Amino acid sequence: MMLEADIDFITSSDKKTKTPIIVNSETKPGDFSGDMTMVEWMSKISKYSNKGMKLNFKDDEALRVAFPLLYTMKETLHAPIWIHADVVAGPNNPKVTVHAKNLLDIIKEFPKVTLSLGWSTEWDPDGHQFSYTWREVINMAKVCAPIRQHVSFAVRAVFAVRSIRQLKWILSLTNRFTITVWANKYDILAIPELHHFRKNMDPKKVYYNLPLNMVEGLRKVSAEQEKDTGKQGRIAKWDRTIWQPMLLQSASLAFMGSEQVVIDGPGSWLVSRIPYQPELQRTRTTVVSGKIQFLRPIALVAVETRFQLFIRSSGVNPPPESKVQGVRLTITDDGTLSLSAENLIRAGAYGMQTSAKLPQTDCYTFRLVDKGDGFPVYCEIRTATCEGEDVNDSVSVELHLRVPYDTQGQLFYISLTISGGKDPVIIEDLTVI
Repeated sequence: MMLEADIDFITSSDKKTKTPIIVNSETKPGDFSGDMTMVEWMSKISKYSNKGMKLNFKDDEALRVAFPLLYTMKETLHAPIWIHADVVAGPNNPKVTVHAKNLLDIIKEFPKVTLSLGWSTEWDPDGHQFSYTWREVINMAKVCAPIRQHVSFAVRAVFAVRSIRQLKWILSLTNRFTITVWANKYDILAIPELHHFRKNMDPKKVYYNLPLNMVEGLRKVSAEQEKDTGKQGRIAKWDRTIWQPMLLQSASLAFMGSEQVVIDGPGSWLVSRIPYQPELQRTRTTVVSGKIQFLRPIALVAVETRFQLFIRSSGVNPPPESKVQGVRLTITDDGTLSLSAENLIRAGAYGMQTSAKLPQTDCYTFRLVDKGDGFPVYCEIRTATCEGEDVNDSVSVELHLRVPYDTQGQLFYISLTISGGKDPVIIEDLTVI
């Protein structure tokens, strides 16, 4: 069991000393009379119980004032300590009052502390955002990249129930991540939606901190649907163990989850750990398939983002990016498609490229088929929905390109990267057979 408290501070009359104190949600701004100091509160709990303590910080100054005192108490605190702050802009609220860098610099001295990191949120039934976006969740993953402590992401239930794919992805990045689902007592939430969320998440990695009426409603719905033996969410199709991230620049990132991989920044590559040559496969055919999702740029002047997939590839580093060899499928975020031969000596005797155009959308699926030397490379690209099952009114095109093997050391790795814009690309259901 955890005891939770909000941390603020008071300033002495001579303006020279600041003291961290415990406040509650009913405390009016500036009215701190009668509040207990943080040191008193933590000392009493540590002395008379084994309960853990969760400290909520609302701004950078409260962090700066409190942590020197926490450091002096490290040896006397025997129960688990959680530190909470909202460090990433979230649904309907772009304002962040605790800067992630400030928090991460401070907690380096507390390796055993569990971090509770959240997004700033505002909820309104008439609001414009009802889920955690991919961009918001990816931003949190970037914040956590250098962290070695355990992290529990604080997610607001009204947004979490519509963000299952995003939250499952970030949870799967490391076994040090969990989530804590919370709710304001005034939030309006359909309990069956919360039950669906609970069914589709790993119960070992999800905690709940909900008002009593929501807990009782969830228990009732769970009991009514206890005999439901339907599908327990999506089944991951891709195997991240067969891929090697190649990060060639300081800004290169690849977050490999259990169902999706997110590639962000220039010089970010994934390369298969083994080659896939059609003649050496059991079926004499190599098939690469998956779904990609482009995140629309925030900037007013957008630069197109390109997803690039290479088969019959040399891999990268070595050679340098400009010399990567292979047959390249390019899908651009405006729907422009091409299938081309890159740095292949013999390809000049044949058509160098074939191209097409699909309607612009956020998500596309692709299926690239290579039957080997003497056969054209075939690819089908289709518009897709980003959430749930694809619909029947999607549009597709087929591309064909005849590319002979090069006689000088042809390699057969599968490589993929992004180029152009500054926005990440989400790759889902990436499979090679």
